[in-house]
Amino acid sequence: MGVIGPLLGIGATALGIHATSQKSKADTEYYQSLAEQNEKQAVQVEETAREQVSLIFDTAARQEAAVRENLFSTVASQRAAFAGGNLSVSSKTAEDIARSTANVEAKDEAAIRYNADLSAFQVKKTAAQEKANLLEEAKALKKAGEETKKGREIETGITLLGGIAKLFS
Repeated sequence: MGVIGPLLGIGATALGIHATSQKSKADTEYYQSLAEQNEKQAVQVEETAREQVSLIFDTAARQEAAVRENLFSTVASQRAAFAGGNLSVSSKTAEDIARSTANVEAKDEAAIRYNADLSAFQVKKTAAQEKANLLEEAKALKKAGEETKKGREIETGITLLGGIAKLFS
């Protein structure tokens, strides 16, 4: 029985070291997996923001085209009204009204562009911040995995030393 006790102690120590090694590997893979998910999500956030910005500008372009079309229709209606009222379409009053209408429409187009630029900026800013947060979290997860691995290595050393101490006691 004198040899069996120390052999069982050595076996238990070896199993403890193996278990700690497996935990270390699993923990490292877990943290790495979480970090990779964050990195993929950061890329998706960036792609989604690009798509949103594109949609914002496409919508703005359609709105501007509608405003321009409305301008041509409005000016044509004004000219028809002047002509129907036996007023000269080239009179100073008719030109002033047409110019005023064009100015209002130009302001509408500028407002559409401004709002689109503002919305696009907000989308880009929010996406950039979200991406930075995700990448920072991924970095922290990788570090946590490394620290866990170091902790498990220390735990392995302690288990080994405990086994050696039992062997010689």
